[in-house]
Amino acid sequence: MRYDMCKALRDWEADIRKESAEEIKQKDAEIEQKEAEIEDLEKENALLRAKLEAAGLS
Repeated sequence: MRYDMCKALRDWEADIRKESAEEIKQKDAEIEQKEAEIEDLEKENALLRAKLEAAGLS
């Protein structure tokens, strides 16, 4: 059986690129989720600060 090493290496490279792209997409989704969580916490923090100021406790 004859095996084309160039094709094997190209296929291997393509697989690595595909896996890397999938990992990048996953990491991007995780970052977006964390950014949304941070935004929610910042809003909550602003509301709590406003309540403290309104109560004269800041």
